Amino acid sequence: MISAAPAARRGTAPAFVAFTLAAASLAFAAWLAFEPQRALWVAVSVLIVTCPCALWLATPMALTVATAAMGRRNVVFARAAVIEALAGATDVVFDKTGTLTQRRATLRKALALGALPREDCIALAAGVARGSAHPLDRALVDAAPEASACEVSELVNHPGQGVEARVAGRRMRVGRATFVKALHRQPVPTIDKPGETIAWLGDEDGWLAAFTFTDAMRPEAARAVRELRAMGLRVHVLTGDTAAAGERVAADLGIDDLDARATPQRKVDYLRALQLAGCRVVMVGDGINDAPVLGQSDVSVAMGGGADLAQVRADAVLLSDSLLDLVRAMRLARRTRTVIRENFGWALAYNLIAIPLAIAGLVTPAVAGIGMSASSLVVAANALRLGRGDARPAAGLTQIKPVAARCAKL
Repeated sequence: MISAAPAARRGTAPAFVAFTLAAASLAFAAWLAFEPQRALWVAVSVLIVTCPCALWLATPMALTVATAAMGRRNVVFARAAVIEALAGATDVVFDKTGTLTQRRATLRKALALGALPREDCIALAAGVARGSAHPLDRALVDAAPEASACEVSELVNHPGQGVEARVAGRRMRVGRATFVKALHRQPVPTIDKPGETIAWLGDEDGWLAAFTFTDAMRPEAARAVRELRAMGLRVHVLTGDTAAAGERVAADLGIDDLDARATPQRKVDYLRALQLAGCRVVMVGDGINDAPVLGQSDVSVAMGGGADLAQVRADAVLLSDSLLDLVRAMRLARRTRTVIRENFGWALAYNLIAIPLAIAGLVTPAVAGIGMSASSLVVAANALRLGRGDARPAAGLTQIKPVAARCAKL
């Protein structure tokens, strides 16, 4: 879907070249019959005045200037065609944790559910979680730095579910309730924590603890959502957290479309359903578990401070980690689409006027050369307008080299 529009435009210039040659040949033949001494320079004038430079420059010039402007706004693209895809987007889907919320969560409360004391539960959970980069797992590790001394083996990360490992010889899991429950098959305890993000700890014998976290919103998230909606875009939230936790975030940001308790596969299915309904979807995520859904989207955007796999799979990376840069990128993408259309309109209008005049013998080769050059300059000058605007200091420029290095290894 991303490459359809550029491919269509790439076919325009060759067709126009064929038309130009045909027009010049017909003009030469017509003038040869009526005024042979003028036939050659009329044909030359037609060839010069209709030189398709402006048509060939219309798209690549605008995309090149826009790509450079995006870089100054802390957005790096894997390919220029992403700009046109962004311009045609209808829906923006956000992962919640680490994208709409800040990446560094904080452990708020630990509730022991078994015989082990609270402190031991935190230490065990941190020992299991230290092999994960998920913000909630990082919060557990931060809450129990002494857990690094735990004997951890057979550690397996299940994206979107949790982490499993043996700690001091005991098989344990930390993560979603359904994931931990599958280890011991006991009912999930009732905990009255509406609107809070919860992680669970259990072993083969049963439940050990429940942890709640402070998951602070990004300061610019509400403004970014408002501006995206003002642009006519529909905004969605996908989260693996409970419905109450997702609804709290959605309500704070003014987002109507939410899917909670979403596994990586369920997120992919959610995007596929939108696409089958005719939507063009931008997916924004940051974690390893977001890689599948990033691959499903029409345009995928990764946060600059997120997981390496998410960045490698994404079409674009927000180096600054600011959602407002995504808004600016989408506005610039729409401006780029407008400029491309203006360039094509100008090039076609110029040729509709210039070709009849040249065929009529009213344009000399010298004047035709000036007109052709002026047409190309107008297209270039129009594209250069995209470089103006609210360029911001590249706060994330230090991340460009690591991202480029990862991509180079693929």
